[in-house]
Amino acid sequence: MDESTNSLLMLRKTLLEKKELGKMITAEIKLLNRDFVLREKIANRYELNPNDSAQLLLYMLLIDGHDSKCMCGKPKQFYRYCSGLKKTCGDKKCIDASRNESYLKTAKIRFDGKHHTQLQSTKNSAKQTMLKLYGVDHNWKGKLRETGEKTMIQKYGSKHALQNKDLLKKRNETTIARFGSLDFFGSKSAKITNLQRYGFENPAKSTKIIAKIKETNRKTADLQAQKKLEIYKISMVKYLPEQQRYVLHCNKCGNTFEGAGCTINSKLRIGSDPCVFCNPTPKYYGTSDLEKELFNFIKDNAEKQMTLSFHDRSIIPGLELDVYFPSLKVAIEINGIYWHSEMEKEHDYHTKKTKESLNLGIKVYHIWEDDWKNKNEIVKSIILNIMGKSKPVQARKCTCLEINTTDAFEFCEKHHLMGGKKSSIAIGLFHEGNLVGTMTFRKNKGSGYEIDRMCFTCGVRVLGGASKMLKKFVDLYRPSEILTMADANLTPDPNSAVYSKIGLNLIGWTKSYNWVVDGIRQNRHRFMKSKLVKNGADPNLSETQIMHNAGHYRTFECGNWKYGMKFN
Repeated sequence: MDESTNSLLMLRKTLLEKKELGKMITAEIKLLNRDFVLREKIANRYELNPNDSAQLLLYMLLIDGHDSKCMCGKPKQFYRYCSGLKKTCGDKKCIDASRNESYLKTAKIRFDGKHHTQLQSTKNSAKQTMLKLYGVDHNWKGKLRETGEKTMIQKYGSKHALQNKDLLKKRNETTIARFGSLDFFGSKSAKITNLQRYGFENPAKSTKIIAKIKETNRKTADLQAQKKLEIYKISMVKYLPEQQRYVLHCNKCGNTFEGAGCTINSKLRIGSDPCVFCNPTPKYYGTSDLEKELFNFIKDNAEKQMTLSFHDRSIIPGLELDVYFPSLKVAIEINGIYWHSEMEKEHDYHTKKTKESLNLGIKVYHIWEDDWKNKNEIVKSIILNIMGKSKPVQARKCTCLEINTTDAFEFCEKHHLMGGKKSSIAIGLFHEGNLVGTMTFRKNKGSGYEIDRMCFTCGVRVLGGASKMLKKFVDLYRPSEILTMADANLTPDPNSAVYSKIGLNLIGWTKSYNWVVDGIRQNRHRFMKSKLVKNGADPNLSETQIMHNAGHYRTFECGNWKYGMKFN
């Protein structure tokens, strides 16, 4: 053992003895101040500053392996010999983290893991204090608010500081100086922080943040729903998140009942009592007769060797297919208007069902109640075509000509599910002197056109007819671009649709909805806010509020596919 090591052992022994006796260490500090070699040896051993003798002696007193490192890896901050080491290295981030850790430990013991400000007792206490001192339960109510606004006006000339142009300009200049952009959340600094904290530049992509947002939104929705339910003397028992259903108790009739979240919220929006006992659903809101008629029609027209299954739940987990043709990998959905509206289904219900089925290679076609009732022959023709039962006609045996737009309109009224639409150009397809198909166009900006309607005689399938009519139009008018939309209710697979087959490219998808008025789905464009206001509606309300107040509701369907083609 060398002399310096022996000196260290003797020094530690002396420090331990003096600690037990409670004596001062003045002599030891003087020793280190004189002995530079010994001081350096201690400093190197503990990675410390050799100029602070008291700190060196403290580390000598502490046994080796003592927790002398901060959470960041640096040595803990030294205060004085008799007080020992602090909890951190002294860096602000480490101090904040240590305090937070300490608070969480205390909160876990005393407050069941919650922050004390989240406790209902704390909130109630704060409200009581505010009421006692100021007569209001929040510091931005009543006279407190008036006083605050007066002070703001005196200082800045406005109720809010950022309504002052000079302060707003200064705020913007500071933001740009610090982050290089007015968009703080899109700044480089914010992105780096988000990456460190959440693993994404945008926190909203983090699964934890997404879950937290959903939970917060649900709690907010529950509070809003509870306030509206109180109007009908209904209290919320609980919410079932997995089923997205409410369990409610009606204090009028004393019954407890369940309801889908979308149904309860929709009834509250349109001012309808959600209680299924006090306000039962009318009997005419049903699809039993509709299903029977459709099922019988499909059975009567199906080939004997064609297998069918009804109300099949074995194909897609959690979802039912009304009619399924296994050999065709095709399903037909029968949608009653009320039961498939926002009153009973989530907004993405039909789209989700179509997409999930398509992922399994199954095409789902949606037939709606009002179409079956009011356009029965056209719907039957569509179903027969889906089943491959339409009469085939070869386009090469047809004549293609430009026809009168009035004739095209009348043809579409008779054979197209959406009826006729005024157009500027119409191409017709004739077989044995009879009009069997039409394609109508209207002009867009420049030399671009849009296909408004394309349809064929009910019960007839013209092979190559769409391609022949489009080619005729292109030869006659030389368009720079052609656009069109396809109803996704009857076009489940956009890549195998007729527009894709004749050369148009899929551009995208748009969400759509219809308003149900007098039991019939009507195009939402007929009920735009500007039109409703012209008819005397309150301009301060939105389109949805106006229509809901009138007792109408929406059907959110499968949307529309958008196609396009450009020409050189």
